[in-house]
Amino acid sequence: MTKQNQALFTKLTPEQAAVIEGGLRVRLYSLEVIQTGADTITGDDPLVRVNGSTLFSEKDVNANDILEINNSIDLGNVGTVRIEMSDDDDFLNGNDDLIGINTFTGPGIINKLFQNDVSAYILKGEILA
Repeated sequence: MTKQNQALFTKLTPEQAAVIEGGLRVRLYSLEVIQTGADTITGDDPLVRVNGSTLFSEKDVNANDILEINNSIDLGNVGTVRIEMSDDDDFLNGNDDLIGINTFTGPGIINKLFQNDVSAYILKGEILA
């Protein structure tokens, strides 16, 4: 390998590496319920979207639940991963309640708190190139 090629391959950003290797894959492992409150009659109904695609949803969860997700999605050649968590409300109860949004660039571990004024969750997973 020439010095020029070596320099090209050692100075890549995570986004550039993902493009070369064929894109990013998001794998979600679990969701820990810290606090609920978005739904007052039943438990929360967390909904997780990755770059706009629903990757997980569950009905009537309660504080201290740990939910196994074990689901993944291939995103292709994107530079940013946007994970949005909401409380899913049916059309009779209005729009979904946003719990939080986190964005990531490139590969790495996901261990993030998503919270609003009434609900809190910890999402675990990883972003792979």
